[in-house]
Amino acid sequence: MSLFEQEELLHSLRQGQEEIVITEHKRKARQPGVRAEMIAALPVEVERCIVDPKEQCPVCKSPLIKVGEKSVRTEVIFQPAQLKVRQYIQEVYKCSQCGKEGSEHPADVFVGGKVPVSLLPHSLASASLVAGILYKKYDMGIPLARQERDWYRLGLCLYRSTMANWVIR
Repeated sequence: MSLFEQEELLHSLRQGQEEIVITEHKRKARQPGVRAEMIAALPVEVERCIVDPKEQCPVCKSPLIKVGEKSVRTEVIFQPAQLKVRQYIQEVYKCSQCGKEGSEHPADVFVGGKVPVSLLPHSLASASLVAGILYKKYDMGIPLARQERDWYRLGLCLYRSTMANWVIR
């Protein structure tokens, strides 16, 4: 088949086809306030860019007076996961009268403050830490071996065997 025959064949095939007209679509205008709704639940940190009080007018060198302020931009800041240590310290008090000679109670009486119950006794596991491990393992499908490296990068040497024991309990 020669080049001219191919062109004739293509031309005859195109004649039998109908032209399809595709109508264009119009994009909807962005609704005002959508961006504000997206960030409404997030905490807000205001960064004020102030003029140095020693600053002077660049033209006449006279002092400047504040006349207002304007919002320049809004950004969402992502902070990667952070770990912190919470240490529970129980205050212990002693009765000043008990244990003295001649008192009704010959033994000293000590009273300690109420301490929240530990999720897993004698371990570093907090409810939030175990919840994070379970979320990563079962919802995100991240194996404990990979989580072990993630926790190490955050500064916590947490072995996969320890995490497995926490998950089982």
